[in-house]
Amino acid sequence: MNKIRTIGMIAILLMAMMSVVSAETLTLNLVTKDPATWDNTTNASAVLTYNTAGPTFDYSVFGTVPLASTQYALIYYADKPDRFVVWGGDNPGAVIGIGTSDSGKNINFAGSKDLSMSLPHPNDANFDTTKYDYCIEDGYVHCSGAKLWLVPTSDLTGDVSLPLDGWYPLNYLFETDLITYTDIDSVIGTASICEQPTIGISADPNNINFGHMYPEQSSSGQLVDIIVTETPQDQCSTVDVSVGVGIVLGAWNSPEMSTTFVPSYNPAIVIVGSTNPATYPVTFTAHAGQNIVPGTYTQTITFTATF
Repeated sequence: MNKIRTIGMIAILLMAMMSVVSAETLTLNLVTKDPATWDNTTNASAVLTYNTAGPTFDYSVFGTVPLASTQYALIYYADKPDRFVVWGGDNPGAVIGIGTSDSGKNINFAGSKDLSMSLPHPNDANFDTTKYDYCIEDGYVHCSGAKLWLVPTSDLTGDVSLPLDGWYPLNYLFETDLITYTDIDSVIGTASICEQPTIGISADPNNINFGHMYPEQSSSGQLVDIIVTETPQDQCSTVDVSVGVGIVLGAWNSPEMSTTFVPSYNPAIVIVGSTNPATYPVTFTAHAGQNIVPGTYTQTITFTATF
């Protein structure tokens, strides 16, 4: 399998009233499991909230754990191909954050971690379904992806890092599905052998007509296609390049006018693997304040790109 680099698209609205389109925020239930069957149990559970893309993995954990007054680590457990013989989660895996349960076994902590990689990492045996298919094996929604667990730090190497050097699964909270996260700053080594490709960015249309607007009215959604074109060198035709795309809207002549926009794709998990243009539809909506002068309102749209 060729290593690929994921395109991370961050849509940034620059105007008097700024709004930002970011990646999705999702939740994952972490639960106790019976090591004999790996069925979920109800001994303890927590909810992990996380972002699907960004320069850092932003997370929060809230719930209960099996052990009171115990330091727990949120970890990315990356399997090796023979996961039942060679285990420990360091393929490469990561310790994401640490929190401590109270005397009632409640736990609540949050943070941001620069993982310097996307999840799952290509080395992880759960990167695709070639080795393991969790839709078939466990009935998960996602057949491949990354495992995130809560484990006591006393089971980590030196209490701070992977691999696990203890195995007491009755004390753990395990995943109920696999997740994906795109690190928009990550660099996969195969790209270093390539010359920088040319990226072309355009929009159709690049001048949005929202029509006649009245005070406190919102326009109908106006669809704009962002077109990103990649032209790599021949030796890099199977390697994608990470690109940040900024969406910049022209300023309104009234401070009471604002714009929001919503991409119809996940803005940070987009794979481009050919020289063909890739089109990403975005819906823009204008919002009028109570003191605007009724009339026809238009706005220009331009783009910037960073590697």
